[in-house]
Amino acid sequence: MRGLSSSNILERGGFKAGVDLTRLIPVLTGATAVAANADVFSVLTAATGGTQLHFRKQNQLEDAIAIVGVELRSSYT
Repeated sequence: MRGLSSSNILERGGFKAGVDLTRLIPVLTGATAVAANADVFSVLTAATGGTQLHFRKQNQLEDAIAIVGVELRSSYT
């Protein structure tokens, strides 16, 4: 992450950040070794700290969407 100068008209200050996705590979490899029988989405969810929401019916989908809304609202506050 580095600061941007405000001397350039196109860049009006702020920060420029980059992501090195190669650092994620060892985490996924280790998680894959532990959970060899799990599906890819479960491994990725566990490795990145995410949450899986499963649904089969309309009301379960609505509940999952409400949960996502609460999580987003909580992360911004």
